[in-house]
Amino acid sequence: MPGGPPLARSGLIIMSRSPGNLRTPVTTVTGTSRHPLIRSAAFSLLGAGLHVGVWQTLLWQVGPALFLQVAHWSRELLIGVAVIALSAWSGRTLYSRRQRAQAGRSSEPHIPAVNPPRAR
Repeated sequence: MPGGPPLARSGLIIMSRSPGNLRTPVTTVTGTSRHPLIRSAAFSLLGAGLHVGVWQTLLWQVGPALFLQVAHWSRELLIGVAVIALSAWSGRTLYSRRQRAQAGRSSEPHIPAVNPPRAR
């Protein structure tokens, strides 16, 4: 199939413009597979144009409603992250205090002397 692999690579180049984690690997693979630079750049430009065009159209049509929903989600996400972080910090503090108590140490951390005397 003479037209198969280049067409598949060209479609992959176009699609790789949208998910960011595909841009670098696809560009590297097309370069190492000796895909022509001009053709690769043209398909990359086409993919970038389609990506921007689709997002601009969607945001133009549903932007205000989407903005309010994203703002609501971000507040909920912030509250959830704060609760998880506070729970993790509390759990770690409680765990470390219990470990020190079991070891017979005080609850205060051991701070070594700045300049301990040297043995001669």
